[in-house]
Amino acid sequence: MTNNQIVLTTPSIPTGIYAKMQQLNQTKTLAQYQQEIAKTVFTPNLPPGSYYAVSNDAVYEENVTTKKGKSSRVVVTYTVYVPVPNQTEKEVEFRQLYYKSTNTKSPYVWQLSTLLGHDSKQGFRISDLIGIPCAIEVKHDQKEDGNTYAEIVSLQKLPLPSVPSQITI
Repeated sequence: MTNNQIVLTTPSIPTGIYAKMQQLNQTKTLAQYQQEIAKTVFTPNLPPGSYYAVSNDAVYEENVTTKKGKSSRVVVTYTVYVPVPNQTEKEVEFRQLYYKSTNTKSPYVWQLSTLLGHDSKQGFRISDLIGIPCAIEVKHDQKEDGNTYAEIVSLQKLPLPSVPSQITI
């Protein structure tokens, strides 16, 4: 080594301190992420309007925490056909939450009963909610938290196309 060269060395960081620094950095990153999420305003990907849809999945969830306590719910996923200029349509997945209720005005009763073709309060199999063509009307509802949510406000079950009993070729 000549007199004109300066050698810089990085001091060795003990493993425990290095691990603590990594943990603090991850915590800082998590806190920053949570702050960004808190600032994010949710907007639905399905505009308000009337659409044709098909229910393509249904799941029953028990003991879900809500603002009113614990509740059970049915989550129905619809494939919604949205008209698009210069195209036929765009498929949008839309999930509607149905919280268990015996109130006849609740979506759980009137919408699920409409899909099933009988009173949902009498019981049903979750699989009976899958594959049902329907016409829906969606509206947006802005909540106090600043988020906008889409919800089904009108639902009509559509008849399945009939299949001929015999085909002549």
